[in-house]
Amino acid sequence: MTEPHPFAHLLTASESQQVDAALLTSRDRFSVRVALYGLRILQQVATAEGMPLETLNPDQIQTWLRQDTTATAVVLAQSMEMDDDFQAFWAKLLWSSIKPLQQAAIAAQVPIPALTLPQVIQYFEHQAQPTRSDLGL
Repeated sequence: MTEPHPFAHLLTASESQQVDAALLTSRDRFSVRVALYGLRILQQVATAEGMPLETLNPDQIQTWLRQDTTATAVVLAQSMEMDDDFQAFWAKLLWSSIKPLQQAAIAAQVPIPALTLPQVIQYFEHQAQPTRSDLGL
């Protein structure tokens, strides 16, 4: 029996299907996935740091990535190197998900950790809708 992927909990097959079914461009579906990965990983970092998710900074995230054996295993399993440059890139990518997560939480009127997949998708779908000014009205 094969071991499950260490970060398999980040996006299940069902969740991936929901993202794929969203009325979004490929770019926006990618952004939804990044936001969801960010939400789930940043919750782990925030718990480890004992602070609210939205107050994390890239240095704290990078330190956690450096110390987390699961994160290292995921990178190494992809035949990639977990060097400082990659850790900095990954930390900034995760950190960049905080702003859209904050906005999605405000729209859904829930705290960031309570966001659900449908709420995140709905936020991105709403952002993708053209405004009256986009339509020249």
